[in-house]
Amino acid sequence: MTHTAFPATLQAEYALSAGQRALWFLQQLRPESPANHVYQAVIIRDEPDVRVLEAALNQVVARHEALRATFVRRPDGEPVQRIHAHMPVRLGVTDAAGWDDDTLQEAILAEALRPFDLERGPLLRAHVWTLGPQRYALLLAMHHLITDLWSLALITYEWGQLYAAGRTGSRPRL
Repeated sequence: MTHTAFPATLQAEYALSAGQRALWFLQQLRPESPANHVYQAVIIRDEPDVRVLEAALNQVVARHEALRATFVRRPDGEPVQRIHAHMPVRLGVTDAAGWDDDTLQEAILAEALRPFDLERGPLLRAHVWTLGPQRYALLLAMHHLITDLWSLALITYEWGQLYAAGRTGSRPRL
C-alpha cells in the first residue's frame, strides 16, 4: 500500500534547535538513511477497529505540534521547522494472512525504515498487518526530528487511550 502525503496548511515556522539542526544535516547527507527512525511494532490479539485506530492517531497528531512538522530549507539556505495547522495521517493496512514470521518481520522493517520526506511530511506513519483471527501487527514509526523514545512512549499511551475511548464512546484518560 502506498502512502499519500496530504497538503498541509502552514501554521508557524521556527528555527531548528541545535539537536534538530544536527539531525537535519545528517539526513541531508544521506536522505535514504533510516538511522534516525524511531519505531515500535507490537502484536495485537484483538481485532482493531481500523477506522477508530486511524481517528485516534489523528487526534494525537492534532494534540502535538511536533507531529505536524516538516523541515525545509529557506531561500537563504537556512533550515526551518514548519508546523502545519493540519496534517492527516493515513493508517496503512495489509492483509498478511498466511505470511510466515520472517516475511512479516521483513515487511515491518521495510515500512519502519522507509525514508521520510522531511519537506512534505508527515514524519509519522502507522501500519496494521492482518495476520489471522485474533492476530495483528501494528507499527508506529517517526523521524527522530519530531520525537525521541520518551515521546514515543507518551504518543503510544495517548494513542491507546484515545483508541479505547473511541471504541467505547467514553472520555479518554489523558
